[in-house]
Amino acid sequence: MNCRYLQQLPISFNKINSLFINVFDFNIKIKFFMFLLMISNILNCQNFSLIQKNSIKVIVNNDTLLNPWTGGFNSVQISKIDLNNDQVEDLFVFDRSCNKSLTFVSLNNNFIYAPEFENLFPSGLKNWVLLRDFNNDGKKDIFSYVAGGIGVWENTTNSN
Repeated sequence: MNCRYLQQLPISFNKINSLFINVFDFNIKIKFFMFLLMISNILNCQNFSLIQKNSIKVIVNNDTLLNPWTGGFNSVQISKIDLNNDQVEDLFVFDRSCNKSLTFVSLNNNFIYAPEFENLFPSGLKNWVLLRDFNNDGKKDIFSYVAGGIGVWENTTNSN
């Protein structure tokens, strides 16, 4: 009687086997999805940053390049300003093509790239920038584009 009951089941052995394979495939897909989710979460939580090191020397044909890490210039405006308060005028370079400010300190009649001064300038400068002393206090002020006209930022640094 038991044998007869088994023979009357609507599911054959092959179908149970294929059902098992489909469930197994589904479990693998779920596990793979969970693994990808976990990896993307781990990668998303990784806090990394790049630190620019300008002290690495670059030598080409036995010649040490002076400012190899400054990048290229496309459409620059150059203004003089005393960045390090040594009574020698340094350079502020504004690249109009990418709205990037670059600073160079004068040292032994050479201009050395000094990115540590770049964060002293406003971050929203765009289109054009000129440094001029408009209030005759001996310190260069910033003139730049703003929506609808010209913006002026007064230099309020303390002189030593």
